[in-house]
Amino acid sequence: MSMATIGAILTLIVFVAVLATPKLPNWFCFLIMAPIVVFTGTMDADGVYAVLSSSSFHLTIICMFSGMIAATGLDIVMGNALDKLTGNVSGKKKEMLIFAILYLASGLVSFVLQNSYVAMAFLPVIFSIAKKNKISHSKMILFVIYASTLG
Repeated sequence: MSMATIGAILTLIVFVAVLATPKLPNWFCFLIMAPIVVFTGTMDADGVYAVLSSSSFHLTIICMFSGMIAATGLDIVMGNALDKLTGNVSGKKKEMLIFAILYLASGLVSFVLQNSYVAMAFLPVIFSIAKKNKISHSKMILFVIYASTLG
């Protein structure tokens, strides 16, 4: 049996073990599998780097980040902070101030990340803000998309 076959079998075992253990995060699977496939010769280091630098992998990381924001309650904390920031204003002016803050935040973040990543990262926060202030979340999402495109 060649080293590449042994590496493929080991990575399959790791993959099944990580999926069978719900406490382990999905990224842990790749963290364990990457050195196995490199050292056994199943993939070369350039192939592993290509997976790490692919845009679909980055989108997966942003989705996990967005899920962690929602799971930890950070979206509610950020929504409350924005509500305190716009506390004295009410009505249509408060909505416009919220949109202005979202515009600035998504524009600044889009200097670093791609537009779709910015919109994905802002989703839990947008839903929290929209629910608290009774604003249409679809309107806010479209606004963040436009603002990140301009950013």
